[in-house]
Amino acid sequence: MFNVLLINASYARTYGLRKKSPERCAEEMAMLCKLGYREAILADDIFTSHSAWTGAMSLQLV
Repeated sequence: MFNVLLINASYARTYGLRKKSPERCAEEMAMLCKLGYREAILADDIFTSHSAWTGAMSLQLV
């Protein structure tokens, strides 16, 4: 049903991953709000694998 990619944080740091920009993620969250969603759950084991991206993402979601 869903394609799920399971990668641990050390793999992500070593080989890198493509990530959406924090701004794009915020746009998607705003769209969910416009559609009537009131909550969203971020389930990401490697969310903190890149500290600069994590900080920028956190600021965008506030």
